[in-house]
Amino acid sequence: MAKGWIVDVEIALEAYTLEAWRMARELNAARQEQPRIVLPPLPVSESDQAIIAHRIWRLVPAGAITLLQSVSQRDIWPVGEPIKAHELKQRQVDVSTHHSGIHAFKTPQTPGEYLASYSLDDPTNLVRGTVKLWGRVIEHKHGYRAEFAYPDVVIVQDRVQAQALRRTYGCEVVVESWRP
Repeated sequence: MAKGWIVDVEIALEAYTLEAWRMARELNAARQEQPRIVLPPLPVSESDQAIIAHRIWRLVPAGAITLLQSVSQRDIWPVGEPIKAHELKQRQVDVSTHHSGIHAFKTPQTPGEYLASYSLDDPTNLVRGTVKLWGRVIEHKHGYRAEFAYPDVVIVQDRVQAQALRRTYGCEVVVESWRP
C-alpha cells in the first residue's frame, strides 16, 4: 500500500514539473518577442510636422527594462506614449503662460553644457538624443517648450544600454562614444 502511494506522488510530481516547465517555456518565448510600440498620431497643432530637438536624459534601470528620466525634473518618460506637459510634476497646464512643458535644445549639447545650464554636477548615466515635439510648442532663444514629446533617437555608449532602450521605447538607438 505504501508503494502505491509513492507511485501516485511521483506521477503527480512529474505532471506538476512538466506543467511548470511548459509554463516557463511559454513565458520565456513571450519575453523574447520584441514589443511593437505604436505611437498615437500627432494631435492637431499649429504645425502639421513634429519639431525635432535635442535632449539629455538619465538612464534608470528598472528590472529587465531601462527607462529615460528627465535630468532636471526627475520625471520618468512613459513607455509607448508621449510625455505630456500637463502630467509633469510641475502640474501647470498652459505651456504658453508658464515655464512648464517638455524642454529641448535647438542644437546638440554636450552633457557638460546641459549640466551647466541647469547647475547640476552629476554626469552619471547620461545619454543624449533627439525628441519629437508637438502640440503647443513655444520657441525660445536656445530651444523649445512643448506640450507633447517622445524620444526619436537616443545615443548611448554601449550595446547593452542600446538593446534595453530599443526594447523599452521602440525608438532608434545609436551606440557612440562621447564624453560628459
